[in-house]
Formats: sequence, structure tokens, C-alpha cells
Amino acid sequence: MDAKQRVASARTAHFSNAEGIRGLACLIVLSGHGIAMFFPAAGHSLLGVGRFGVWLFFVLSAFLLTNHLLLDRITGARLIDYAVGRVLRIMPLYLLAIVVYWWLGTTGIHTWRDVFRAATLSAGYAHLWTIPVEMKFYVLLGTLIAPIAWIRQRLGLGLAVALAIGIGLLAIPLFPPSLAYTRITSLGWYVPCFMAGVALSLAYPSLPRPRSWIAASVSAAILAGMVAITNSVRVLYGGDPSPYWPFDKFVWISVAWTVLVSLNVDRRGLISRFWQTAPLRLVGRWSYPIYLFHWLVLMKFAHGYPGSASALAIAVTITIVFAAVCHKLVERPTMKLRPRISRLLERMAIPQSLPQRQAQ
Repeated sequence: MDAKQRVASARTAHFSNAEGIRGLACLIVLSGHGIAMFFPAAGHSLLGVGRFGVWLFFVLSAFLLTNHLLLDRITGARLIDYAVGRVLRIMPLYLLAIVVYWWLGTTGIHTWRDVFRAATLSAGYAHLWTIPVEMKFYVLLGTLIAPIAWIRQRLGLGLAVALAIGIGLLAIPLFPPSLAYTRITSLGWYVPCFMAGVALSLAYPSLPRPRSWIAASVSAAILAGMVAITNSVRVLYGGDPSPYWPFDKFVWISVAWTVLVSLNVDRRGLISRFWQTAPLRLVGRWSYPIYLFHWLVLMKFAHGYPGSASALAIAVTITIVFAAVCHKLVERPTMKLRPRISRLLERMAIPQSLPQRQAQ
């Protein structure tokens, strides 16, 4: 990109900085939980920081998945492949994590009933509450993507984007953010976060690309703003003293994250160097197993070595190394099964005797 404003003309399958943004989200979760576990006094003033990273995950995930689905026609075969991909991406490692936590503790999964409730996505335990929410969104997106794509093609991009935004806005009075903690695994509270990512994906190819210094300045302001609204900083300027203040601000925070994603997800030049750093990209690549298992490692080390910064550093290192092993031994082999399973299910769902056009 040069310094002039440009508009993208085609949808792309790859976003060069997505992995780095995912890495940032993962590091926010790791740092928030790590400090809270090892240094409870400081952690009390950082309540909710880990969720900032979760909400960034929600926005980025919705953006990337919607973009992937919109790369081609929405057919039965594509939706089958999408469903298979989501199940294989999430469930094998998640089920492994449930068994590990049942065995070693730290999340409240103590009985076989807990195992069953967690495995069937009917209850959330500790940080694992996000998995049922994500899986429910995948179902929602699979349901919405065909009508949204039809509206975009037949009635115009503006109406499709308005529909996505409208769904997000409609969820706010139906699921008031202030009550989100009462049913933590319900998707309804977080529909605005996800639909912000969907709306961005729809509009992204037509959005102007601001100059690099503008993108960098706005991005820095957003990140600084995230720091400024943490409990530890708000007290310095007379903010709300409630430690739970950030918990119901996910709608506005997700809007800010959406702007950050739009400015950086495929940005080249100076600002891209940050997102392209190898450590950040590796954390992003291994972010899912890091997220699943970091709680166990951090809790065990924090219990044995409370208040130790070196123990925290060791725990984070062990978490990342273990996640890399999980990625290589579980994630990658599992995802290689996706084409075979998709083709098998497609043959079962779509009779091969039908003409191709009718099958689609």
C-alpha cells in the first residue's frame, strides 16, 4: 500500500496479519489471568482484562469465518465443509481439555456430570465458558450466511451490512449486557460482538484503506484506550471503583476491536512489522491450545509459587510449549481429516445421481 487512500476491489482468502492479531488477543488473556492468579492484590484491579482478549477473538473469528464463506457461492457442500471444519477445529482439543481438567482440577469439573455438561456445551467452567458461546455462534453464522449473501447479491451490500448490524443491535435490549454474567454460556449476550465481525467482513472489500500513519495512530489510541479502562488505571482519574466495571462493556469494546481489525488485518508497511513478529504469530498459531490449557498450568504454579514473577514466566513458557505440541500432534492431524469427512458427508447428504446444478 502507498500513502494514498485505496479501496480493495476483491475478497482475499488470506489476511497477512490475522495470526498476529490473534496472538495479541491470546497474550491479553494470558497476562490478565496470569497476573490475577500469581498476584491477587494486583489481579483484583485487572478484573475483566482477560475478557478484552476474548472479545477480540469473537470479532476476529466472525470476520475470518464470514470472509471464508463469502469467497464462493453458498452451497450445501460448502456449509457441510464449514460445519466439519468447525467441529474438528474445536471439539477434539476441547474434549481432551475437559478430561484433563476433570483429572487434575482447577476449573470445577469434578464429577462425570460436570464432564457431561461441559462436553455437551450446556455449562461453562472457568475460562471454558467461551467454547459453548463460540460453537453456538458457528451454528448461527451457518444459518444466516445464505440469506445475507443473497441480500448482498440481489439487494445490495449496504442492506446486507445493515442487516448484520441490525441483528447485533437487536440483541442488546433482548440480552442486556448488564445481565450477561447470569447466563454466561448463552450466545445472545455476545451476538453484538460477533455480528460486528460479520458486518466488517461484508464491508471490508469496499472499505477505503487509510494512510499508514493514520491507521497506526488510531490503532495505538485504541490499545491505549483499552489500558485506560482497566480497573488499575481508572482509579487514577476517578473512574467507577467497582472492580467488575468492564464486564458489561463488551459491546463498545468490540466496536473498538472491530476498528482495530479493519485497520490492521491486511495492512502492509511499517505497521505490519508488529503483527508479523515471529513470537506474536506463533502465539496466534497456537492460540487455541494455549487458551484451553493455560488455566491449568498457571493455577498449579500460582498455588505452589504465589507472588513469584519467575514462576509466572516459567508457567507461561510451559503453556506455550505444551500448546505447540498439541498443535502438532492433535490440531494439525485432526484438520487433515476435514476434506475426507466433508466429502463423505456430502455424498450422504447430496445424492450423486442429481445434476450438479440441482445438487447445489
